[in-house]
Amino acid sequence: MSTNAGDGDAEHASASNGASAPAAYHSAAESFTMLEAARSKGVSYHTVSRAVRSGKLPSRRTGRMVLIGGRDLDAWSPMRERAPHKYRQRHPAPQNVPGVVELASGERAELARRLAAVYESIQFSALVDPLDRFAHLVAERFAVAMEFDRVALLVIDQTRTEIIMQGSYGTWFAADDEPAGLLRLPYDPVSMYAAPTNVYEAIGCWSNDPAPINPGTVFTASLVANGLLVGYIIGDHLGRPFSLTSDQIELGHNLATQFAITLELRRDRDEADLRRGDGGNEQSEHSSALSQHAQAVARGEDVVSVIRQASRDATRLLASHYGGVVLQSGPESITCYCTAGGVDLADSTMPSRLANLPGTLHAFNSRQPYLCSWAMASDSERDRLAGSGSKSCLTIPLEVFGEFAGVMMIMFRSEEPNLSKQQLELCAGLSAGCVIALSHQRLRAAIELGTPLLPRQSNAFTAAD
Repeated sequence: MSTNAGDGDAEHASASNGASAPAAYHSAAESFTMLEAARSKGVSYHTVSRAVRSGKLPSRRTGRMVLIGGRDLDAWSPMRERAPHKYRQRHPAPQNVPGVVELASGERAELARRLAAVYESIQFSALVDPLDRFAHLVAERFAVAMEFDRVALLVIDQTRTEIIMQGSYGTWFAADDEPAGLLRLPYDPVSMYAAPTNVYEAIGCWSNDPAPINPGTVFTASLVANGLLVGYIIGDHLGRPFSLTSDQIELGHNLATQFAITLELRRDRDEADLRRGDGGNEQSEHSSALSQHAQAVARGEDVVSVIRQASRDATRLLASHYGGVVLQSGPESITCYCTAGGVDLADSTMPSRLANLPGTLHAFNSRQPYLCSWAMASDSERDRLAGSGSKSCLTIPLEVFGEFAGVMMIMFRSEEPNLSKQQLELCAGLSAGCVIALSHQRLRAAIELGTPLLPRQSNAFTAAD
């Protein structure tokens, strides 16, 4: 892999050689990512990155994102003549405009700040705060990010008989109707379903008693984790009519997806903590593994470290001889992060698709974990099971922003492994942490590279060999 070390001198300003001051194309209000700055100047991303790190190109950080002011970009004159040949072929685009989202630059920088603040705060809160405090923080952060006057986080309880207002922001009730504790409404699975994220004319997931004050136009996003509806997050402007752009709806949907995954991970951990000591050493080990995994995600550790930790814990605690996480790393390639006999294997990339792995089509279609046994496997699936000396495989889909990005696969020598409910919950929690880490990685890349968060047109599970 090229490190582009040869263009390291390209950031030296040509002004030092007596060149005239660079022309001004951008306003002081505009901000650019490092990739956009590279395109504007016709140099490599690495040149811009080195200039930022050395202080030659002023910048500011918004969370984990680096933004460069328009005037600072105009004033910076990298010496392109000293760059390697392939970078000298690039043509500067000095009048390039920011392209991450179709917003004015100030709004765009503010959007990046909101995203960073929301994600980092809910990660930390999920780790250290009680569930009610975490839910109220989610509602508050969502209101700020979406600029709503009020927000409610409605969570379906574990028995799936009630839907509870676990957290809220703003005023939802008249003083006489304010509930003494958490608002609890009957859950109706017929009328309360996972509707598309959008702006609606009424609150479909709320019964009429007690009715909210000033009902009207409302944004509604379903909270879905591991293929299961776990609640809703709603927001409005105190009943006043409003509309949102497709970008704003997508932002709300993606935030809701992350809230759902984090909420489920938190609830799983809380349940494990309540059972700790009641179920012996296994319960304690599961709780410890989930706690360490949640801490790694909250600290913002790199994706590979999070995936590796999840793979080790899942294979060890499910008494598996082989397993790990497999990601779709390209249109026709997968990358495996696996563990065998308690030892991490080297990362390996091979030509294939997720759909070719045992049980993935069933897991993707159902959006649920699937145990692929030898008796139910196809011939190609049996070949892959035999390759690892296995008779069955537990396959857990990893869905990131509406796209299946990978799977967690735990192999067994037995055709019918005796998996407990606690072991399945452990895998659900570990895989949820992997999804959060992958989602944050994709979000940062989308902001930095100026790409949308929409799923790719060609999904990895739609066509198997």
